[in-house]
Amino acid sequence: MNYELLFGLDVQLGFLVMAFVLVMAVIGFILDKDTTPQVVVATGVALISIAACAVVSIDAFNGLAQSLHEKGKISGALFDQVKHRSNLFLFVFPFVTAAIGTNLISDVLTKKLHYEKSLGPVNLLQGCLELMKILFGLVIFPFVAIGLAPFVLVDTWKRHVTRYMEGVGAVNRHLQLKMLKADIISRNLFRGPPAKPAP
Repeated sequence: MNYELLFGLDVQLGFLVMAFVLVMAVIGFILDKDTTPQVVVATGVALISIAACAVVSIDAFNGLAQSLHEKGKISGALFDQVKHRSNLFLFVFPFVTAAIGTNLISDVLTKKLHYEKSLGPVNLLQGCLELMKILFGLVIFPFVAIGLAPFVLVDTWKRHVTRYMEGVGAVNRHLQLKMLKADIISRNLFRGPPAKPAP
């Protein structure tokens, strides 16, 4: 296995981009002016959770790199690069994400911002459930789409093949009828007039 590719810069940048896109998608829930306080609180909790998951994921990534380094499967230079980039990522991304989430929650709970709907236990629970449904859909939908893709492709292929075979069969039958008519006409032309009966 190519461990240099697994622990390369491209993989870590890809992880950073995915995490950034997820954070932007969550923040998009509170960009409307009529955002309810429960949605803001749920968004703050989601951002803090994303930051925690990022810390755990990077820690596990570093642990795997250290284990492979101790076994001699990756070089010391590569291991140092992985640690340096991971520490930079941990210093920037989780800190900023958790800070944004904390500020959102504090704005609702302590500063008492004016919203069209008041913050209450029922509304807070509804907002959390709504946000969890959306996040659950964002996480589960790609896997469901990947799982259903082969069945959709096979079903589409069967339909097209069936239509193609029906069209080929119709053309084949038409050609066979034409050839049969041509054969009958050619036989009548080359067979000559019928023989006269003997006296």
